[in-house]
Amino acid sequence: MLYNTHKACGCLSMLIAYDVMSRCGMLLPDVHPLVQLGLMYTACSVGSTLPDIDLPHFKEQTPILKLLHKVLSLTELKHRSWQTHSVLVTGGFCVFLFAIVNLLNITTLGVIDVMILNLALTGLSVGILSHLF
Repeated sequence: MLYNTHKACGCLSMLIAYDVMSRCGMLLPDVHPLVQLGLMYTACSVGSTLPDIDLPHFKEQTPILKLLHKVLSLTELKHRSWQTHSVLVTGGFCVFLFAIVNLLNITTLGVIDVMILNLALTGLSVGILSHLF
């Protein structure tokens, strides 16, 4: 798939996931639904192309993603390799991020902050899974 196709499929996946979440009552009650959709949609847009970070011409060059690319390059990075296109590694990455956010809940962040971060991580996870699918 091409970059724009991954973006489009990721955003469509997020709209479907958002509809499921709203029907199941999984959205935050005190935050406007469109704000929640915007947050998850943006994170999903990034997540839908994140597994292609192994490409040298990866389009979304932020300092964090550049650092991640350099770290992954130490493991003989190839496109569609186990480092970026494995369900086990990317799923473990998402679980790790959720665990970090929930540990921050205990120490420094408030409940609403953690809920908002969980919405962003949900969007990121949906995007990554749509890429792998």
